Amino acid sequence: MKPEPSHRAASHACSVCGCVYDARRGDPAAGVPPGVPFERLPADWRCPRCGAPRSRFQARDSVEAGPPTDTTFDPLIPGVCQ
Repeated sequence: MKPEPSHRAASHACSVCGCVYDARRGDPAAGVPPGVPFERLPADWRCPRCGAPRSRFQARDSVEAGPPTDTTFDPLIPGVCQ
Protein backbone atom coordinates (compact mmCIF):
# COMPACT_ATOMS: atom_id res chain seq x y z
CA MET A 1 0.00 0.00 0.00
CA LYS A 2 1.54 3.29 -1.02
CA PRO A 3 0.41 6.87 -0.62
CA GLU A 4 -1.13 8.68 -3.55
CA PRO A 5 -2.39 12.18 -4.23
CA SER A 6 -6.15 12.38 -3.95
CA HIS A 7 -8.97 14.81 -4.54
CA ARG A 8 -11.26 12.68 -2.39
CA ALA A 9 -12.21 13.60 1.17
CA ALA A 10 -9.06 13.70 3.29
CA SER A 11 -10.86 12.28 6.31
CA HIS A 12 -13.70 9.93 7.14
CA ALA A 13 -15.53 9.65 10.46
CA CYS A 14 -16.81 6.49 12.13
CA SER A 15 -20.58 6.78 12.53
CA VAL A 16 -20.39 4.58 15.65
CA CYS A 17 -17.78 6.35 17.80
CA GLY A 18 -16.70 9.48 15.91
CA CYS A 19 -13.13 8.34 15.31
CA VAL A 20 -11.64 10.11 12.28
CA TYR A 21 -9.40 8.45 9.70
CA ASP A 22 -7.26 11.21 8.26
CA ALA A 23 -5.43 10.18 5.08
CA ARG A 24 -2.75 12.79 5.80
CA ARG A 25 -1.84 10.83 8.96
CA GLY A 26 -2.70 7.27 7.94
CA ASP A 27 -3.01 4.64 10.66
CA PRO A 28 0.54 3.71 11.68
CA ALA A 29 -0.67 1.21 14.30
CA ALA A 30 -2.36 -0.76 11.49
CA GLY A 31 0.57 -0.38 9.09
CA VAL A 32 -1.12 2.31 6.96
CA PRO A 33 1.36 5.09 6.09
CA PRO A 34 0.38 8.76 5.74
CA GLY A 35 -1.08 9.62 2.33
CA VAL A 36 -3.19 6.48 1.85
CA PRO A 37 -6.75 7.54 0.96
CA PHE A 38 -9.64 5.90 2.79
CA GLU A 39 -10.73 4.16 -0.42
CA ARG A 40 -7.38 2.32 -0.58
CA LEU A 41 -7.43 0.97 2.98
CA PRO A 42 -7.33 -2.84 3.20
CA ALA A 43 -10.79 -4.46 3.05
CA ASP A 44 -10.35 -5.79 6.57
CA TRP A 45 -9.31 -2.44 8.09
CA ARG A 46 -11.45 -1.54 11.10
CA CYS A 47 -11.95 1.49 13.31
CA PRO A 48 -8.99 1.61 15.68
CA ARG A 49 -11.23 2.80 18.53
CA CYS A 50 -14.40 0.69 18.36
CA GLY A 51 -13.65 -1.99 15.74
CA ALA A 52 -16.43 -0.92 13.36
CA PRO A 53 -15.93 -1.96 9.71
CA ARG A 54 -15.05 0.51 6.96
CA SER A 55 -18.69 0.54 5.86
CA ARG A 56 -19.56 2.50 9.02
CA PHE A 57 -17.33 5.44 8.00
CA GLN A 58 -18.58 8.49 6.11
CA ALA A 59 -16.65 11.21 4.32
CA ARG A 60 -16.11 13.83 6.97
CA ASP A 61 -17.91 16.53 5.02
CA SER A 62 -21.07 14.40 5.03
CA VAL A 63 -21.12 13.61 8.76
CA GLU A 64 -24.14 15.56 9.98
CA ALA A 65 -24.83 14.15 13.40
CA GLY A 66 -23.23 11.86 15.90
CA PRO A 67 -20.27 11.95 18.22
CA PRO A 68 -17.61 14.63 17.94
CA THR A 69 -15.00 13.92 15.29
CA ASP A 70 -11.66 15.06 16.67
CA THR A 71 -8.67 14.77 14.35
CA THR A 72 -5.94 14.81 16.98
CA PHE A 73 -4.72 11.42 18.11
CA ASP A 74 -3.93 11.21 21.79
CA PRO A 75 -4.31 7.77 23.37
CA LEU A 76 -4.51 9.36 26.81
CA ILE A 77 -7.61 11.41 26.02
CA PRO A 78 -10.82 9.31 25.92
CA GLY A 79 -12.94 9.89 22.84
CA VAL A 80 -10.12 11.18 20.64
CA CYS A 81 -8.92 9.11 17.74
CA GLN A 82 -6.71 9.74 14.79
